[in-house]
Amino acid sequence: MFSLDDKSAFMPDDITARSLTLVDAHGKPRIVMDAGGDDGIAHFSLISPSGERLSIQAQPNGTVALSFDHPTRIGEVTLTKQGLVLRSADGKLAITVGDQLQNGVEQIIVYRDGQPIWQTPSAGVTSTV
Repeated sequence: MFSLDDKSAFMPDDITARSLTLVDAHGKPRIVMDAGGDDGIAHFSLISPSGERLSIQAQPNGTVALSFDHPTRIGEVTLTKQGLVLRSADGKLAITVGDQLQNGVEQIIVYRDGQPIWQTPSAGVTSTV
């Protein structure tokens, strides 16, 4: 029997792997760490027993994203250095806040069916701040 107080227990100084999945008592994944495959995206995910997910991703372009998601895809929230992105259940853009277009203009844009229908400041208006 293994004991945490057992000083003779094997304790590696380092574990090297491309991915690691920790499962709960029922064998369901609860923590997933992946150093990235061919897409170059490394991520860390915490998964609730009912499937809600909090993920942190490091993307090859330098973006680090924090996402919240639900298995029935009721939507997704992503926070990056460009700002906040809300996606609808079908994965299409719903609202973006910040410099999502990376053109130096902080905007709020509202979408319907993935197409912009309202924004502030209006297109072509640059910030003087």
